[in-house]
Amino acid sequence: MARVAVENLGPFRSCSLELRPLTVIIGRNSVGKSMLLYLLWSVMSLWPVPGDLVVSAAEAVAERVSRGVDPSEEFRELLRAYVRAFPKASARALEERLAGVFGVSPRELLLKGSERGRIVVEGDRGAVEFVVSGDGVEARYLYIDEGLVDRYEAVVPAPGRLAVRLGGETIGEDYVAGVVDAALMATAVLADFTVRTLRPFFASELLCVLLVDSRAGIARTLLKAFVDPSVVKGLSHADEHFIRLYYRLAEELARGDVDLSLAEPLLRELGVEVVPVLERAAYRLRVRTWTGHEVPFELAPSGVREALTTALALSAKYFPCVFIEEPEAHLHPRAQKAMARLIAKSVNAGKRVVVSTHSDYIVYTLNNLIALSKVAERAQDLGYGRGEVLRPEAVAAYLVKQGEGVAEVVRLEVGEEGFDESTFAEVVRELADERAFISL
Repeated sequence: MARVAVENLGPFRSCSLELRPLTVIIGRNSVGKSMLLYLLWSVMSLWPVPGDLVVSAAEAVAERVSRGVDPSEEFRELLRAYVRAFPKASARALEERLAGVFGVSPRELLLKGSERGRIVVEGDRGAVEFVVSGDGVEARYLYIDEGLVDRYEAVVPAPGRLAVRLGGETIGEDYVAGVVDAALMATAVLADFTVRTLRPFFASELLCVLLVDSRAGIARTLLKAFVDPSVVKGLSHADEHFIRLYYRLAEELARGDVDLSLAEPLLRELGVEVVPVLERAAYRLRVRTWTGHEVPFELAPSGVREALTTALALSAKYFPCVFIEEPEAHLHPRAQKAMARLIAKSVNAGKRVVVSTHSDYIVYTLNNLIALSKVAERAQDLGYGRGEVLRPEAVAAYLVKQGEGVAEVVRLEVGEEGFDESTFAEVVRELADERAFISL
């Protein structure tokens, strides 16, 4: 279970979303789809570390480990202190994230006429409420399974060495020479605790990645030089994240940690191959076109610059959560269909994917893959693999639309035939009617 509620932020008075392995957000221009996507990514990719070291508890752990004495109770006290400090640290981190992503203060994000906004995230065994106001961001647990802390077992395999286990599984093991080492171990176990209670939120930017809009433009202008994105004035946090992601993807590809077979139909449709190269101590991407020419990624055709990083993120082993803004950008309809098929394969391989889109081709393809779940044995007859078939229960779909001065988020039922396509079908009918009138 993963739910997000948003109140009095941006154009949203109140909305609630349940996130499934694939979550699709559709709607017309300027209704708030991108803001909703960025809000979701902001809370899902947070990883705050409590900044206030609990010195006394950490000292007690380190002292007992150095003597080879059972430190379980002392370690649980330290971990419990970190768990309780987590909301405050999360509030600080979210305040910085919102400012970096949207470029404005928390007050400026509030719905017009509102004094306070809320974001509530609910995971498997806990929920956190963020309150946004002119004073910044505050946070608290609505509930959390703190009893899980008591199930962690801290043992000392040898004097000076600490191992933390849960149900026979080793969560972490390392030498502990002092307060800092004890705190680092507690932080690692806090990450495990957070995964078990608040998953999929607080996954960190290392695991939860965002493919921003205008990928082609960012690549062409900001990837030509080896410049750390943090030194470029006026660059949003989301764009910085994308630039860093590009270099990570190039390195993952070089290491063999990207399964290009998943993306092969899309790459074939684009008419390219992708090659990682090491230049000045950093991996970069080069693109070999169907003509045999090889060019730097930033000089590749616009559709390739838009689609390639998305394809690599969806095919990489170590990015379990992928957010994509307009995966269809700059793509021919056949390439859009191939992109939708890659999204489905990635979801079925275990990724969580959140997509905002204007594309009828993306939506129609996803709905066809959902409809195939009734007759999966016929997938091959249509040229699909079983790994592309989507179960209806794995998909959530939302329509963002204009209301009375606010944006409304409407959940679309996902059944055996997929979800409502009428917002796209209406335009198709209008165009067909115009053609019929012209032909009279």
